[in-house]
Amino acid sequence: IYVGTQCGGLAMGTPQGIGSRGKANSARPTLITASDGNALGWSHYQWTVIKGPWHMPLTATGKGLPGNLVNSVATTWANHLVVATDEGIALGRLNDGGRNPSLLNLTFEHGRNFVAKVYGLWHPPVHWQAPSGQLLEQLPTEDHTTVAAWQPNPAQGARAGYLWLGHWRAGLDVWQYNADGKIIQRWHIHEPQVGNYVESLRPLKGNAMAVGCYGKGVFIITLPGESKNAWRKAAPGTVAGSNGNNAIIPSEPRAARPPSACELTAMANAIRTQLINSSGQKQPRIVPLPDDWRTEGSWLGRYGKYWIDLAAVCSPYDFVWGTDESSVFYVVGLAIPLAGDEPRYWVQQLQTANRRALELPAPYMQSRVKLYHARLDQDRRDASIDDHGEVCPASAQGPGLYTSLNVPAGPYVLSIYDCNDNGHAPGNADRDYRVDVRVHPPMASPENDRSFQREPRLAMGRVANFVGGVWNRFLVRGPADITVQISRNHSMNTMFNAMALDPLKHYCIPYFGQSVPGGSGVAFAPHLARPWKAAARESGLAAEVEACDGVFRDLAAAGRVAPASVAGRVSDYVLLARVYQRCTASYAASASAVRGADAALAICYWNMCMFRKSEHDEVRLGLTPARKIEKSLRWDGSPLSQVDEDGTKVRRWRSEHKQDHAAPKFSF
Repeated sequence: IYVGTQCGGLAMGTPQGIGSRGKANSARPTLITASDGNALGWSHYQWTVIKGPWHMPLTATGKGLPGNLVNSVATTWANHLVVATDEGIALGRLNDGGRNPSLLNLTFEHGRNFVAKVYGLWHPPVHWQAPSGQLLEQLPTEDHTTVAAWQPNPAQGARAGYLWLGHWRAGLDVWQYNADGKIIQRWHIHEPQVGNYVESLRPLKGNAMAVGCYGKGVFIITLPGESKNAWRKAAPGTVAGSNGNNAIIPSEPRAARPPSACELTAMANAIRTQLINSSGQKQPRIVPLPDDWRTEGSWLGRYGKYWIDLAAVCSPYDFVWGTDESSVFYVVGLAIPLAGDEPRYWVQQLQTANRRALELPAPYMQSRVKLYHARLDQDRRDASIDDHGEVCPASAQGPGLYTSLNVPAGPYVLSIYDCNDNGHAPGNADRDYRVDVRVHPPMASPENDRSFQREPRLAMGRVANFVGGVWNRFLVRGPADITVQISRNHSMNTMFNAMALDPLKHYCIPYFGQSVPGGSGVAFAPHLARPWKAAARESGLAAEVEACDGVFRDLAAAGRVAPASVAGRVSDYVLLARVYQRCTASYAASASAVRGADAALAICYWNMCMFRKSEHDEVRLGLTPARKIEKSLRWDGSPLSQVDEDGTKVRRWRSEHKQDHAAPKFSF
């Protein structure tokens, strides 16, 4: 299995069998099948990650990957593959038939525009010689390749076929291979025949291709010399297959089955092993977390519970909000300075109800309404900071944005919100950012980021196709002074809407009065433990529930000792949620046991960024969600202080509404 990662190179999984005693047996890979006989996959994979350079190679061709931002992977004839990246393509072959990933032989090719990108570097190499025009003609039209697809032509030979390469701004390349695997003809297809921003490819019969283009719809391309009637429109409910037959469109994937007690026990053992192995090691300071595509601009009570910077909301200033007495010092600047230029503070819509735009803090919003500056039903503002990169050629490096900030002691989640609000407009779709997080240079002022590139890269992220808005998230172990670089990556410009810090733990002060130890894990009130286990026995789920509790206990312990080791185990919470959902359905006769399941589900959903469901379960537990508290705050008429120092506003609201409840404590 080949997996192209967003910013981590190419991952390759080799199936490894499981022997009769549970030991790996690579000679006998085991195929797991469902009760209906359908294959579910191999029992285990051994993964190898192949990475390329972080800086653009200065040669037209070379060995390995040209970059680590992989957009697409396609397999061609036996043991060959094509990797599409933002720095060109890589053509690979497994010399041993796929048994040893270390023998993967990759050769990259830049696009023809890479010459302009070299000359556009902030410090272009001295005495660099551009490749010859003859060599450039053999390269893809553009460096940034968005998608690759292989269309075999078995009538001409085993290696004969067509390689289709979709690009970001240059349309489509098609290379025809003969029976010997040599390129014999090339086509370049672009507007008006096809949109220039190609997103997807689907082979059709007769050497035709369905080409999906951003904002332009779907085009059916038939190559010159092929029969114009070689393809036909598929009937409703079917899709034309590349083998010339119509295949029924498969149904949507079914929900994952709840894990068994044995699988949960194995999960707990894996967490304990990981904790033991990491206890004696130095923990990473920054770890990437899964992106949040669900929340969009509805951040109140979900992000920024410690500190949030709403970029340009009070243009030319930001709006800062938070609940801790320790303020976060931060600085925003251009990554590559332009003479006489600085970041731009934009307000696209002063008032809007669009859910992609960020909500305004309730006291600030109420002040606008009382002063007749806003309507209550339009409680969001579309604002952002950008680097003014639109004045630079697309081939130029930078400018990009730097943000330096200090993170207090303890584990925190750093979140960056990006929304390409006008991403459907021409040119604005060309936004694809790379995010680097590093420790701020020691002994340097927050404004001084010139030695940033010399510091080790601690974590990376990528922001692409973000018209709907995305929260790019990282776990940071404080105290630390860090710098976040958002690279333009040859986009139209660089922008971000907000940056937030949140405690890793769910039930945090001041919202819940008493924090839950460990920061992650399930919270059960002590009086719920007995009915919870009794109901589990009656419903036949005692083993599953006990194993689930063990997983939560181990996750909580790991969260206290080594939070970075378990920060990304979101899939564990997905599986646990399936068990507790089943418990909720089975425990209808026991209200106390249902509350125990709700307490578990609230934590699961929160770790999965399914905040609405988590808040629903908190209400069932008798808790007031942080979001309700945030939305209930009111302006007192005094000059508006942006930061809620030491959480005074939140504590005052809880006191007035007699919400001095403590978060439920652990009880296993």
